[in-house]
Amino acid sequence: MFINYAHRGASHYAPENTMAAFRKALEMEATGIELDLQQTKDEKKEENIERKTLEIIKKYAVHNHIYITSFQYSILENIRKLNSNIKISWLIEEKINSNHIVKLLKIKGNQICPEASRTSKEDVKLARENGLSVRLWGVYNEEIMKKTYILNTDGMTVNFPDKLNQLMKEKENEFEQ
Repeated sequence: MFINYAHRGASHYAPENTMAAFRKALEMEATGIELDLQQTKDEKKEENIERKTLEIIKKYAVHNHIYITSFQYSILENIRKLNSNIKISWLIEEKINSNHIVKLLKIKGNQICPEASRTSKEDVKLARENGLSVRLWGVYNEEIMKKTYILNTDGMTVNFPDKLNQLMKEKENEFEQ
């Protein structure tokens, strides 16, 4: 199932990482919400954020529907050491390659997240051949969204979930005809 991730909520329409943005994303029928976790100035050292994040997830959330995602591979390594079951996604800035695949599989990662404009069908195929799902990021406008939707990925992180939903419905209607 393709997931329409609302980037920091519906951040095109409301201040990012706020309840207003999260509510707006739900109103727009986003099927996932991406949010950023950072420790605040009164406590917020990066090296301890992994443990605290997992504690919050354990207390409030359903594990099967959560991915811990980071650009920082070391954070993902730490998460895996602390929790062997949570799903892990790795954000990468380059095209998907075999080195990324090997590193992600080493920590039993589940999903690779390349920048949309650098991703090809071959990249998606490589990830899938190795049992990984693919979620795109960097979908900054509708042009990129339309160009990359056809890559048959597992999801896309967008600031405008309503526009992605509209595209999904259009493509579904085309398929049915």
